[in-house]
Amino acid sequence: MKRKLISIVMTMTMVMAITACGNSTETAEPAAEAVTEESVEAATEEASVEETVEAAAEESTEEAAESSEDEGEFSVGTVDGNSYVNEYFGVKLNLLDGYSFVDDETLAQITGLTADMLSDNKLLAKAIEDGTATIIAYAADSTGLNNVNVTVQSNASLANAILDEEAVLKASVDQAQSALEAQGISNITYDVVEKEVAGENHKVLKMNGEYNGIEFHNEMVNLQKGDYMLAFAATSFNGDSTDAMIDAVEALN
Repeated sequence: MKRKLISIVMTMTMVMAITACGNSTETAEPAAEAVTEESVEAATEEASVEETVEAAAEESTEEAAESSEDEGEFSVGTVDGNSYVNEYFGVKLNLLDGYSFVDDETLAQITGLTADMLSDNKLLAKAIEDGTATIIAYAADSTGLNNVNVTVQSNASLANAILDEEAVLKASVDQAQSALEAQGISNITYDVVEKEVAGENHKVLKMNGEYNGIEFHNEMVNLQKGDYMLAFAATSFNGDSTDAMIDAVEALN
């Protein structure tokens, strides 16, 4: 059962990464299969919105270039002990007691990227600027069943170029629900709520369900700045620690 629960955790992690890409039109079944094979294919955008998205992306890029001095230099952030710090977004995630970040080799297995790329911030930043949504930090507790991950992407791609926080989160619901159901999660409910994260009000997606009588909880928030987005997603079974983990995201002084 433990192996199955870990598979569910990884499925949700990968769904959140795909969602961060803004690819909300693809069903989640391929994502579940890709997790089993330890890889995820990017979903394709619908032709009917290509022109709109292209125009929005160009406009977003131009605006980002004009305001680059005000926004500061983009950074993927760094893991420092039991904290993840991102000065570009001005936030810091302090892990709950009992949690620890995985090393680059393990993270490479999760993301499909190489450990060398994950350890090179310049290469990683370039991949993100080119449109790759990347889980750049992943932490779990001693059971491996409760986790939090951090995903970074460029806002120049589909949904984030033209939609706000709430719209992006709601666009992820169908995909996430399908992926969870494929892994055996039932009685799934969701809600998009507003709460304070890192000193500011943000929209947060909360999903709950159960697996063979075991509670499942997931919570996700997207922080947008300039031409980039930073997503925090927490997953837990039985006791719900997702609120506490998202609340652990704080503003840098």
